Amino acid sequence: MIRIKYSRLPASAGVGVFLDDENIELRSFPDTPEARLADIVIPVDGRSMEPMFYDGDLLLVKQQEEIEPGQIGIFIKNGKGYVKKLAEDRLISINPDYEDIYPGEGEEVVCKGRVIGKV
Repeated sequence: MIRIKYSRLPASAGVGVFLDDENIELRSFPDTPEARLADIVIPVDGRSMEPMFYDGDLLLVKQQEEIEPGQIGIFIKNGKGYVKKLAEDRLISINPDYEDIYPGEGEEVVCKGRVIGKV
């Protein structure tokens, strides 16, 4: 087992849930090569990233401020956390039943990390 920071609040794969540093605790997870690279584990809330990630999955995240288009990341928009695929102009929902997220005028979308696997 390996100890990794865990977010008690999820990143949304749907409508968005607030991510906040005050809701972090240390938990034990299986010791894998991906887990050794992860800085934090974040649960998924919602279905917009199915079939890649399902509601309740635990994501291994490497904290970083930028990721490449086509990679999956954790993003903050208007104080809400999302797990999405990055495109040049939007955040993509894998599940076609959910709309992509476009930044509005004057809105900031901040990358919090790259998803490197699942627990």
